[in-house]
Amino acid sequence: MGEFARSTTSCGCLIQGNRYYKPHPQAYIAGIEALGCNPEEILFVAGSSGDVVGAAEAGMRVVWNNHVGLTPKVGSNPLKEGESLDEALSEFL
Repeated sequence: MGEFARSTTSCGCLIQGNRYYKPHPQAYIAGIEALGCNPEEILFVAGSSGDVVGAAEAGMRVVWNNHVGLTPKVGSNPLKEGESLDEALSEFL
């Protein structure tokens, strides 16, 4: 985890021409490929339980910023869930 903290980069990407939509894993894989990263190098901050499932199935490490207290979907197993972004990322930054 310390290595992640020393090499933190925040980014987003828009994928056009992709035939898949979140939370299908291929939607996340298209983003991973566009960034030129390996999925395990990415810590994905999910805003919904569906994002947790899809991003994890694409191979990313996932935390969930569950700021409204949503009920997790079946298969949703984030590394950390928090009621704020600070809480969700507290063990990673």
